[in-house]
Amino acid sequence: EVLRNKGYNRSLDMWSVGVIIYVSLSGTFPFNEDEDIHDQIQNAAFMYPPNPWKEISHEDVDLI
Repeated sequence: EVLRNKGYNRSLDMWSVGVIIYVSLSGTFPFNEDEDIHDQIQNAAFMYPPNPWKEISHEDVDLI
């Protein structure tokens, strides 16, 4: 929404909470630093590489 100049609302807050949970669980950021961050955000392309995600429960991933 912010990137598309469409304002800001609670859904953006919830998306941010998902990013915070992702970082808290994995110790990594959900986006590939080799690719354009804006494209990854707009496509909601979170990465779940086996390390550390194989150790994280499906319920936690669903929460994100």
